[in-house]
Amino acid sequence: MTPAGAEVPVLDENEEGELVEVSIRRTATEMIEQHIKELRAEARDAVYLNERRWIQGELARALEEREALWAEQKGLIESEPP
Repeated sequence: MTPAGAEVPVLDENEEGELVEVSIRRTATEMIEQHIKELRAEARDAVYLNERRWIQGELARALEEREALWAEQKGLIESEPP
């Protein structure tokens, strides 16, 4: 299992059939953490009340998604034998 926030290499085959790293992707948890951080900054800078409310709704959804990912990861960790 890949730990939360880890960078994962994306592999492909080159012309010789060898595996080569073509890019790196971030895990879902790290992307959600970044999104939450950005939403909090936007909420602080929001001028209009309706804008702030919309951002707070987006933030609430992102926090729920993060909690769901954490619960899923915890379930996967607990289900593995020692």
